[in-house]
Amino acid sequence: MKGIVVLGLWIIGGFLNAQTYKIYIEEDPNPSELTEPGSIGIQCDSLGQVCILTRSQNALKKDTLGIFTHMKWLAREYAHYIHAGSEELYAQEYLKRSTRSAQSRIRVIFPIPTDVLNPAIDLTWRPYPQTKNYFVYLTDRFNQILARKSTLDTTLKINLSEYNIQKGVCYFWFVEPEQLSDARSDEICLTWVTDDVGIFVQEEIGRIEQIQGMDKATRHLMKAGLYEQHKMFIEALKEYKAAVAELPEADDLKRMYGMFLVRIGVVKTVREVWN
Repeated sequence: MKGIVVLGLWIIGGFLNAQTYKIYIEEDPNPSELTEPGSIGIQCDSLGQVCILTRSQNALKKDTLGIFTHMKWLAREYAHYIHAGSEELYAQEYLKRSTRSAQSRIRVIFPIPTDVLNPAIDLTWRPYPQTKNYFVYLTDRFNQILARKSTLDTTLKINLSEYNIQKGVCYFWFVEPEQLSDARSDEICLTWVTDDVGIFVQEEIGRIEQIQGMDKATRHLMKAGLYEQHKMFIEALKEYKAAVAELPEADDLKRMYGMFLVRIGVVKTVREVWN
């Protein structure tokens, strides 16, 4: 049937490694490719209806999981990567992350501009030469300072719920070395999502958790795609990492993780996740 987008995950015999786990995209999926007992595939049509295919010793079983539009998006993004021609050409299609500083010297590691589901956030940046102390700021869009914290480390945990934060509105964080304000980092936008968006995403996560018979790596990948589509990059990063941790030798999972890092501007090429 034309127009179908497929994200297939091939897991054979319950023994998972780089040779038996495969992500593939086709317009006309052929379930007969799942020939080995224990192999699993996930099929997504153009509307986002997802089916899980499981191969037993004698038969191929197909179970409809429901509508998951983010899986359709994730499958199309993977197909886009495959047809880009090279990792460099794929990366060139994504603009550098948007910040509110024309120039910066301290390099922010994470988070980049993101929507926030959990208000407790770890801010991280690269060390600056000959600097022992940093000041971390949280401001509103009018440059009014909401918080100023000192730290000897290059990471700091903040909780947006402790401040007068309006949900759905962009606030900025940045870091500067003590006595070197001209070396401050980019100003990174953080937006605590509104309650309706948060509830919707949590409900979708609940639906994914309720799916029976799915391996952990696939479950993490489904959640990662959902978070990323809603620009919740902190949560998406955790799920992509968890998927790779479940199957560290699965190159296709590493590739999906690398594609995500390229899209959010953390790395320049997908290949960097192998280094």
